[in-house]
Amino acid sequence: MISPREYQTRATKAAHDAIARGRRRIIQALATGLGKSVIAAMLIRERGGRALLLAHRDELCRQLVDKVRTVWPEARVGVVKAEEDDYRAQVVVASVQTLVRPTRLARLIGQDGQAQLFHDGPAGFATVVVDECHHAPAESYVTVLRGLGCFDSDGPVTVGYTATPERGDDKGLAEVFEEIVFEMGILDGIRQGYLCNLKAKQIKLAADFGKLHVRAGEFRDDETADMLMEANAPQHAATAYAEHANGRPALVFTPTVAVASAMEGAFRAAGITAEHAHGEMPIDQRRAILRRLATGETMVVPNAALFTEGTDLPNVACIVVAKPTRSRPAYVQMVGRGTRLYPSKQDCLILDLVGAATRHDLTTMASLFDVSPEAAEAGVVQAIDAKAGAAINKDVPEDGRLVSVDVDLFAARAFAWVQAGLRFILQLGEEDIVLEPSNDPGAGGAAWDVFKVRRVKVSAPGARFPRYQEERKKLFAGLDIGYGMGAAEDYARRSAGSILVRKDVAWRKDGATDKQRARLERWGLWQDGMTKGQANDIIGRRIAQRVYGARGQARRQA
Repeated sequence: MISPREYQTRATKAAHDAIARGRRRIIQALATGLGKSVIAAMLIRERGGRALLLAHRDELCRQLVDKVRTVWPEARVGVVKAEEDDYRAQVVVASVQTLVRPTRLARLIGQDGQAQLFHDGPAGFATVVVDECHHAPAESYVTVLRGLGCFDSDGPVTVGYTATPERGDDKGLAEVFEEIVFEMGILDGIRQGYLCNLKAKQIKLAADFGKLHVRAGEFRDDETADMLMEANAPQHAATAYAEHANGRPALVFTPTVAVASAMEGAFRAAGITAEHAHGEMPIDQRRAILRRLATGETMVVPNAALFTEGTDLPNVACIVVAKPTRSRPAYVQMVGRGTRLYPSKQDCLILDLVGAATRHDLTTMASLFDVSPEAAEAGVVQAIDAKAGAAINKDVPEDGRLVSVDVDLFAARAFAWVQAGLRFILQLGEEDIVLEPSNDPGAGGAAWDVFKVRRVKVSAPGARFPRYQEERKKLFAGLDIGYGMGAAEDYARRSAGSILVRKDVAWRKDGATDKQRARLERWGLWQDGMTKGQANDIIGRRIAQRVYGARGQARRQA
């Protein structure tokens, strides 16, 4: 069980209030990484009765199952997709591509002559949740929702969740839903510390995007691909990454598979490990690529707009937008792959490939937040605050009275995390808080556990390489990385040892102690002018690597 965040409680209450007002089909819009699935699970648990969660694709069903079980462990959750058909479960997770088949939908709503359990209404469900509900106006969705009775006055309450409550075409969500009852965007998520800050650089190409034609509201992929290749975009992207983002795990979004493949070649030629992915690739192969991206074996994954939805890769710290787009929703979905928190990540860098003369309808980070490209390089929050400050200060009185505006830099997390392999540690003196994967950190999104670990030194005094034993207690299990970080930091705040890991405490600015200097000199790591905080972090990292890194793991297993 996890404790809901404050805004998640507000979102759930907003849904209850709208339902009480008679609304039957509502939307809750939250940026990627803010836990839409958690809110959905909270809502169906509180409403009771049977519930159906609709996923956009078969491969996204498992993520929804995991979220429901995290919030509501005692619920009986079943899956309806492909060969799985647990349609009698209390909570059913199904994909639209499965339910659009008449036989599967008929069996789910009890039209095959078989008795249903937990029957609550015309379709047997009290609540229907539509994940990625910006797809809902599509014919397949409407067919499924009509079959479930969602448009009937006595049908199930239908709640849609999306990061982008608008579409790039002429179909509006008002054709399906009645009202947006809660919104929280990227900027609010960054300001409140639930998403990482975004920075951006524009990489200008010798290309005239003004010549691109528009079809169904978007640039034609074939024309866009040809123009990118003529402008040598793969080489420019690789050069820009090496200069501005080297070492950051990255996703590159391209208009076609051919451009994605060319991107892979350009990055590899620059000495950067890269693998491209596309929708025709077997799912196991795609998952293996994302697993290597998560572990650092691969640094860059170009893809043909494949990973815009439902892919949780919190360590991604760079997004290369090599797919020029007019669509704000499509752009937000791409950028959203980089906004999740990760302990070793301070921000996400967006590299926008633009034409030499940027057309007015091209969506970029600068246009998305209405700031200049130069200002976006420092961070979107800083740019917006600076813009607000300039507006406030533009009419400074002649008497020189100061008019000011607060600017929050959001430069990093408040706590000094130490990384050791795939583990992240907060060192609180006599004990550590350890965040580590509880399963494979691959394409499905890793689950993470939080432990309290007491380190007991068992080596002889003065030993060159001290040995430790661990006394471990699991505090939380099966959380995503953002919740795991939050749970660990909340525990640290309540601990007397939090003064050791908070970055804002005064002692960290003092000069390093003689004892710290002697130890670092012995290791060959001392640098003149080190502060006590810098020395503490290096020593802590060295100890963490020895205790929790590969050698420590091998020693524990032995």
